[in-house]
Amino acid sequence: MKRQSRTLAVNADKHAEHIDDVMIEISQSSYWRTQLLQAQYNVRLLISSDCSEQIPPYIQEPLRKYNLRYCVSKVTDCPDEFLEGTVTFKFEAPEHPALVRYSGNTPIDSDTAH
Repeated sequence: MKRQSRTLAVNADKHAEHIDDVMIEISQSSYWRTQLLQAQYNVRLLISSDCSEQIPPYIQEPLRKYNLRYCVSKVTDCPDEFLEGTVTFKFEAPEHPALVRYSGNTPIDSDTAH
């Protein structure tokens, strides 16, 4: 049990270490913005090493190396405040429910033109 709890703690640390980079890249990626803006609210999209062709190499590496998984969704409820007219994306680590980030995103025409 002690080894398992240590492994979970290391895994949580690695998820925390990389969630901000994932949030920034996904929020700015034309591909992911389009996917999220066209999705229904609260539909979670998985970010993992399985979808690496749509993720920059510096994000792919820790996803593979540490087997990190994140979910991102478009949400209406958020404890953070963003500018009016923005769409909120929620980033979370499914194995670590307390690890959550939000980003406010202003939709632009090219986001939905794909």
